[in-house]
Amino acid sequence: MRSSWLSRVVSSLLLSGFIANIIVTALIQESMERGRFPSTIAEFGYTFDENGELKGKDGQRFDFEVRKGDKEYNQRHYEALGECITQHVYSLLETDCGLERATVPERTATRGQPTSFLFHSSDLATNDRKLMVLIHGSGVVRAGQWARRLIINNNLNVGTQIPFIKRAISEGHAVLVLNTNENAGLNSKGVRTYIPESDSPEAHALYAFEYFVKPSPAREVYVVAHSYGGVVVTALARESHAARNRITKIALTDSVHSLHGCSRKVVAWLQERSINWVASKLQLGLPVSRYGGGAHLPSVSAGVDVHEWTSSSAMESIFTFFNDRPSDPGSDSSPKSSAAKRSSDGEASADARVDSGLADLKSEQDTSSVAQSESVEESLPMEESQCVRESQPMEESQCVQESQPMEESQLAGESQPMEESQPA
Repeated sequence: MRSSWLSRVVSSLLLSGFIANIIVTALIQESMERGRFPSTIAEFGYTFDENGELKGKDGQRFDFEVRKGDKEYNQRHYEALGECITQHVYSLLETDCGLERATVPERTATRGQPTSFLFHSSDLATNDRKLMVLIHGSGVVRAGQWARRLIINNNLNVGTQIPFIKRAISEGHAVLVLNTNENAGLNSKGVRTYIPESDSPEAHALYAFEYFVKPSPAREVYVVAHSYGGVVVTALARESHAARNRITKIALTDSVHSLHGCSRKVVAWLQERSINWVASKLQLGLPVSRYGGGAHLPSVSAGVDVHEWTSSSAMESIFTFFNDRPSDPGSDSSPKSSAAKRSSDGEASADARVDSGLADLKSEQDTSSVAQSESVEESLPMEESQCVRESQPMEESQCVQESQPMEESQLAGESQPMEESQPA
């Protein structure tokens, strides 16, 4: 008798839960029909599976066209989902990677003004060995992301910085993840204003280096920067003594920076520490010639010819570069090592091919650095303090118009390049 009674209760509860789920789903759907979108991935009907792929309840991948033929609605739906993914990645940085969130500005915040934040490992203030700083591109991406569309259309491993973070931590690095696109927010009066010390990507990075990198006891500081992150790096080189005194090596991935306006000293400093892994059909790590006048940073192939994929594709090559013999941040010694020493039985390994490419790159760089520096000195006499603000508009417009729309249209359908009008 009791068993029968319990069965009826359980059945009633299951039925109630099923009905409640239908009601909630209907309400969410009605809300979306009215243009109000959910605030979580789950409410959108999606989840990330064990492979980091975004899947619906039916196991299907994301479909951009929610309403057939309604591009405006589909775009708004996509952007709302993207905002939920941003919050999800923030959560993963804290729960999956063990990072801590820190307010920006922390020491110079004004009461009532909006603030931003960044993420760092718990050993940032104590790790005296190595520190890795990660800088994303521009546009809609935030801390922890390389490309939102790769997250949505592919998986978390290629679209986020999480593999870099976990690898760095496993190799003994402290980690600092910048959030350079979080530049405005609501003040205490509900008015949207710029965030002090973080009103631009460059300002955010300058603050981070002054208050987080400069006090760090790490002997070696490595930077990984994607796309417009390269512009941020050149700004650091021009304006931040903390950056020039602390950075050991710089890995750029298809950076859209320009050295226009940099002094010969800054150009030489960047060239001695940097490699740009560019989109190319060449094999990973092989040197890539850069055309045009003026100075260039050393460039190698990222092993893919699509802008957004360069960071994930080049990761192994980047860590090989970082793990090679470090250079003194204050010296003129180059970090680009010579050797393809990891081959065995006459057949080069992947790491050896990378090292061989870096050796060729170093040789090419040595033969041209003097001429390049003279070219910069003669044609670009501006002071270092002048060059950042004057050169950025051109670089940012190049990033939007030249690099990304074609690549992004290949990933997510005709309508989605609207997002890329804000450079990734």
